[in-house]
Amino acid sequence: MYQVEVCESEWQSYYLAVLTVIQGLLLTLGAFIAWETRKVKIDAFNDSRLIAMCIYNAVVFGTVTIIIVTVLGNQATARYGIKTGCLIFATTFTQIILFAPKMFAYYTNKVAQNEANTADQPTTSAHQQQMIACADNSCIAHELRVAKNIIAVLQSQKTALETTVRAYEEKN
Repeated sequence: MYQVEVCESEWQSYYLAVLTVIQGLLLTLGAFIAWETRKVKIDAFNDSRLIAMCIYNAVVFGTVTIIIVTVLGNQATARYGIKTGCLIFATTFTQIILFAPKMFAYYTNKVAQNEANTADQPTTSAHQQQMIACADNSCIAHELRVAKNIIAVLQSQKTALETTVRAYEEKN
């Protein structure tokens, strides 16, 4: 018969509680960022739905893992197997959620570009598509307003500096 050694501490529950709170805060931050970027019109940058699915995945697998590991109690081998299995499955599932749509889009876009090139039709680059999408979404108008505000601030600073220089020259 074999023995399994388990390392435990009287502070273990506090340590796990702190780690759980930190991970919860990180998941909350991820959800906030996904919420704030949900209205991006460029498909290459709009991953908010996928990120929300990944956060849901992490919460569900984390909760299930904590419940099962708590129920198993002193069965160290079973606990280790469940924790490891859930961790591997959750990370693999998260990677599939994030990267499978991108790989599918890349593959279908590559096929579409090959068909377009054989038909001698001009194709637009990704940068050109982003600029078209940006123009459709009034990004350029927003950037122009920001630039005008910066110019107005710089002009007021220039006027203030000229006034200071004139006052200095009058004293000397």
